[in-house]
Amino acid sequence: MLAAEERKDLAAYSRRVLIAAAVVVGLWIAWRLATFLILAFAGILLAVILYRASTALGRVLHMGRRWALALLLVLLAAALIGGGWLFGSQAVSQFQQLGQTVGQGFDQIQTWLRDVGAMQLLGGSGGGGVVGSGLMSRAMTVATTAFDLMAGLLIILFLGIYLAATPGVYRRGIVLLFPKERHAQINAALDEAGEGLWRWMLGQLVSMLTIAVLSTGLLLLLGVPMALALGIIAGLLEFIPILGPWLAAVPAVLVGLTVDVQTAGWVALAYFGIQQVESYVITPLAERWAVSLPPAVTVAAATAFTMLFGFVGLLFATPFVLALIVLVRCLYVRGALQEEPRDGRMPG
Repeated sequence: MLAAEERKDLAAYSRRVLIAAAVVVGLWIAWRLATFLILAFAGILLAVILYRASTALGRVLHMGRRWALALLLVLLAAALIGGGWLFGSQAVSQFQQLGQTVGQGFDQIQTWLRDVGAMQLLGGSGGGGVVGSGLMSRAMTVATTAFDLMAGLLIILFLGIYLAATPGVYRRGIVLLFPKERHAQINAALDEAGEGLWRWMLGQLVSMLTIAVLSTGLLLLLGVPMALALGIIAGLLEFIPILGPWLAAVPAVLVGLTVDVQTAGWVALAYFGIQQVESYVITPLAERWAVSLPPAVTVAAATAFTMLFGFVGLLFATPFVLALIVLVRCLYVRGALQEEPRDGRMPG
């Protein structure tokens, strides 16, 4: 009897050791394949969006989902081409002017610092060349990474399309990795994770579109040049957690400085007001049907993913942790602990 209990304890201990070793090996592999994993997750996120959107489109038009997916891709391509034809030349022109105007804003700040005697504290009177050369260096860095960016976007695009076209093939491959008695639980967990990512992305799109429209409108009212380009930047940067709104305000304020100091102050105040509206009006309304993470979890996830994967990790930290929380809730809290979370909705 004692020997049987000892063998049972030894088996349990061996399982724990194997699990710990698997976790360590998994983390090492994740670190070595960081770029691929981020691109793969971005492709999965795109696939979720395409799958859910094509499903809804097929339901409305009473057509098969794959045909609906093909129609959706055609409509998206037509929208991009049409938008480029209508607004492309204006947007490109404004973005070209924006780089020059931001440099002028830096020069004005530097001139003001020199006038008040602060340049000595920041490294002497030769700061103009330093700032200018720094801008050129950053511009060259961006240019040299353009190819990698385009390659990554193409990988994400093809992954998203293939996964959205035949999700059952890849889903069955994941489910078959687990014992047969857990297949139903794994399928339910994948369904909830996909639902969570879809609802999170809807909330993000609403926030991004709202910020872009509000920013463009207010900048036009203030008479700030290149309002369309600055509004597009503000909307896109809204996707970046925590830092996005602050990064969006920097070029807008610098462009405002090229008009006058008072305009720059109004621009800063306008961006602050937009963020207050987004935080206290748009986000609470979106959370009624979308999902989000508590602020502390968002900050921790953004910090950890930035340290592990760099800037690209920051972009996808929130949806990754969101999906991870859903899987833990479904597979561990409900499955292993046999408990139901107090809040039936997603965290947040």
